[in-house]
Amino acid sequence: MALGCGVLPTCGAALRGMFQPVVTLIAVDRLGKVVSMAAASTYIRVDHASLSDQAWWGMLATDPSRRGQSMALILGARAILEMEERFGNRSFMTGVEAGSSPSEDVCSKMGLEPQGMTLVVCADPEALISGRMTK
Repeated sequence: MALGCGVLPTCGAALRGMFQPVVTLIAVDRLGKVVSMAAASTYIRVDHASLSDQAWWGMLATDPSRRGQSMALILGARAILEMEERFGNRSFMTGVEAGSSPSEDVCSKMGLEPQGMTLVVCADPEALISGRMTK
Protein backbone atom coordinates (compact mmCIF):
# COMPACT_ATOMS: atom_id res chain seq x y z
CA MET A 1 0.00 0.00 0.00
CA ALA A 2 2.60 2.52 1.09
CA LEU A 3 5.07 1.76 -1.70
CA GLY A 4 2.29 2.03 -4.28
CA CYS A 5 1.62 5.57 -3.04
CA GLY A 6 5.30 6.55 -3.09
CA VAL A 7 5.66 6.32 0.71
CA LEU A 8 8.66 4.39 2.04
CA PRO A 9 7.57 2.18 4.95
CA THR A 10 9.87 0.79 7.55
CA CYS A 11 10.69 -2.91 7.31
CA GLY A 12 7.92 -5.46 7.86
CA ALA A 13 9.42 -6.78 11.10
CA ALA A 14 9.35 -3.26 12.56
CA LEU A 15 5.75 -2.73 11.39
CA ARG A 16 4.80 -5.95 13.20
CA GLY A 17 6.43 -4.78 16.46
CA MET A 18 9.27 -7.30 16.49
CA PHE A 19 11.90 -4.67 17.48
CA GLN A 20 10.07 -1.94 19.39
CA PRO A 21 6.47 -1.18 20.34
CA VAL A 22 4.49 -0.18 17.24
CA VAL A 23 0.97 0.55 16.04
CA THR A 24 0.19 -0.06 12.38
CA LEU A 25 -3.34 0.74 11.21
CA ILE A 26 -4.96 0.04 7.85
CA ALA A 27 -8.31 0.78 6.27
CA VAL A 28 -9.74 -1.79 3.88
CA ASP A 29 -12.61 -1.51 1.43
CA ARG A 30 -15.49 -3.98 1.10
CA LEU A 31 -13.38 -6.22 -1.11
CA GLY A 32 -10.57 -6.41 1.43
CA LYS A 33 -8.19 -4.11 -0.49
CA VAL A 34 -6.02 -1.90 1.72
CA VAL A 35 -6.89 1.71 0.85
CA SER A 36 -5.07 3.67 3.57
CA MET A 37 -2.49 3.22 6.32
CA ALA A 38 -0.62 4.94 9.13
CA ALA A 39 1.91 3.78 11.70
CA ALA A 40 3.78 4.92 14.80
CA SER A 41 6.74 3.29 16.52
CA THR A 42 9.12 3.88 19.37
CA TYR A 43 12.63 4.28 18.08
CA ILE A 44 14.74 5.32 21.07
CA ARG A 45 16.04 2.99 23.75
CA VAL A 46 14.10 3.29 27.00
CA ASP A 47 17.26 4.18 28.93
CA HIS A 48 17.67 7.44 26.95
CA ALA A 49 16.22 9.75 29.59
CA SER A 50 15.25 12.82 27.56
CA LEU A 51 13.52 11.11 24.62
CA SER A 52 12.44 7.72 25.96
CA ASP A 53 8.73 8.56 25.65
CA GLN A 54 9.00 9.77 22.05
CA ALA A 55 7.62 7.80 19.11
CA TRP A 56 8.05 8.26 15.38
CA TRP A 57 4.77 8.74 13.56
CA GLY A 58 3.92 8.68 9.86
CA MET A 59 3.88 6.40 6.87
CA LEU A 60 0.56 7.95 5.93
CA ALA A 61 -0.65 6.64 2.60
CA THR A 62 -4.02 6.61 0.86
CA ASP A 63 -4.97 5.03 -2.45
CA PRO A 64 -5.33 7.85 -5.02
CA SER A 65 -8.95 6.86 -5.70
CA ARG A 66 -9.81 7.36 -2.00
CA ARG A 67 -7.99 10.62 -1.27
CA GLY A 68 -9.99 13.48 0.16
CA GLN A 69 -11.88 11.22 2.58
CA SER A 70 -9.65 12.07 5.60
CA MET A 71 -8.50 8.47 6.02
CA ALA A 72 -4.83 9.37 6.57
CA LEU A 73 -5.87 12.05 9.05
CA ILE A 74 -8.08 9.62 11.01
CA LEU A 75 -5.63 6.71 10.95
CA GLY A 76 -2.70 8.98 11.77
CA ALA A 77 -4.49 10.49 14.77
CA ARG A 78 -5.59 7.06 15.94
CA ALA A 79 -2.01 5.73 15.69
CA ILE A 80 -0.81 8.52 17.99
CA LEU A 81 -3.62 7.86 20.48
CA GLU A 82 -2.94 4.11 20.45
CA MET A 83 0.78 4.62 21.10
CA GLU A 84 -0.05 6.80 24.09
CA GLU A 85 -2.71 4.41 25.44
CA ARG A 86 -0.79 1.16 24.88
CA PHE A 87 2.82 2.19 25.47
CA GLY A 88 2.73 5.55 27.29
CA ASN A 89 4.35 7.61 24.54
CA ARG A 90 3.72 11.30 25.16
CA SER A 91 5.89 12.88 22.48
CA PHE A 92 5.81 12.27 18.72
CA MET A 93 7.94 13.25 15.77
CA THR A 94 7.70 12.75 12.05
CA GLY A 95 9.70 13.60 8.97
CA VAL A 96 8.06 15.81 6.37
CA GLU A 97 10.04 17.11 3.45
CA ALA A 98 9.59 20.88 3.18
CA GLY A 99 7.06 21.72 0.49
CA SER A 100 5.12 18.44 0.72
CA SER A 101 1.69 20.07 0.82
CA PRO A 102 -0.38 16.90 1.53
CA SER A 103 1.85 15.95 4.48
CA GLU A 104 2.01 19.50 5.77
CA ASP A 105 -1.80 19.80 5.51
CA VAL A 106 -2.43 16.62 7.52
CA CYS A 107 0.03 17.71 10.20
CA SER A 108 -1.52 21.16 10.37
CA LYS A 109 -5.04 19.71 10.74
CA MET A 110 -3.75 17.62 13.65
CA GLY A 111 -2.23 20.66 15.34
CA LEU A 112 1.35 19.54 14.63
CA GLU A 113 3.92 22.09 13.57
CA PRO A 114 7.60 22.19 12.58
CA GLN A 115 10.01 22.35 15.49
CA GLY A 116 13.18 23.09 13.54
CA MET A 117 14.73 19.66 14.06
CA THR A 118 16.70 17.97 11.31
CA LEU A 119 16.77 14.22 10.85
CA VAL A 120 19.77 12.48 9.37
CA VAL A 121 19.00 9.06 7.93
CA CYS A 122 21.15 6.58 6.02
CA ALA A 123 19.72 4.28 3.38
CA ASP A 124 20.97 1.85 0.77
CA PRO A 125 20.93 3.79 -2.54
CA GLU A 126 19.96 0.65 -4.43
CA ALA A 127 16.91 0.18 -2.21
CA LEU A 128 16.01 3.87 -2.46
CA ILE A 129 16.20 4.49 -6.19
CA SER A 130 14.21 7.75 -6.04
CA GLY A 131 16.75 9.27 -3.65
CA ARG A 132 13.97 10.32 -1.26
CA MET A 133 12.94 8.84 2.09
CA THR A 134 9.57 10.59 2.19
CA LYS A 135 7.11 12.06 -0.21
